[in-house]
Amino acid sequence: MLDMIWLTAQNWMAMKPLRLLSVALALSTLALGGCDMLQDKGTAEAAVTDFHQKLNDGNFEAIYSGADDRFKSVAKETDFVALLGAIHKKLGKVQSSSETNFSINSVNLVTKITLVYDTKYDGGDATETFTYLLKDDKVTLDAYNINSMAMMLK
Repeated sequence: MLDMIWLTAQNWMAMKPLRLLSVALALSTLALGGCDMLQDKGTAEAAVTDFHQKLNDGNFEAIYSGADDRFKSVAKETDFVALLGAIHKKLGKVQSSSETNFSINSVNLVTKITLVYDTKYDGGDATETFTYLLKDDKVTLDAYNINSMAMMLK
């Protein structure tokens, strides 16, 4: 019995460097993957800035044409352009926006980056949610949602 306990202890001690190496590799993989995720988040944040600039310029068709095919399959261009026109008409131009939340999810080789912004327009405040799909280090708009009491009441 003592031989078995000693053998188990010897095995544990012999495997300890391997376990430490495994943990170190796992942590480094997470750290490196985290760097990519932050870079991907930055790419999506730049896309939100571009969205707001095009919205301010009244370039609604360009927003739609840059959207993902999945987005286009459920939103007709005329409807989405009309929505953006209504936002622009009722709320005016974007004055400032600040990110309040984000998430990055990868499932079945599809990465979605969701960003939530509190946005100040000329005519009131809004909460906007942008969901982007990441493909080949580029993002395309997959979903857009705006909640604004100011827009509803105008």
